[in-house]
Amino acid sequence: MVNILNPFSPERKTICFVHGFMESSAVWNIASKAFTDQFNCITLSLPGHFEPEDNQCFDDIYNLLLVWKQVLDKHQIISCHFIAHSM
Repeated sequence: MVNILNPFSPERKTICFVHGFMESSAVWNIASKAFTDQFNCITLSLPGHFEPEDNQCFDDIYNLLLVWKQVLDKHQIISCHFIAHSM
C-alpha cells in the first residue's frame, strides 16, 4: 500500500520512507510528520510484510527495488531521498 502523506509540489524534494523486516509503513506515521512541511513524503508497505491479505513475497532485494521503481514511475518522481531502517 502506497501512502502519499502530503500534496506533491514540484518545488520540494521527495523523501521515501522504507520500513524494516516484518513491519509496515505504519512504523513511519509519527516520524514522517516532521518532514511534510518541507518535503513530499511517501511511505510504502512492501509486499510480503505485515499485511495479512498480501501473499506476495520476494526472495531478493532486486524485486523489492522494482516495487519502489513502479511507485516512483507512477507518480513521475525522477529524484528522491530514501530514509530506511531495519532490524
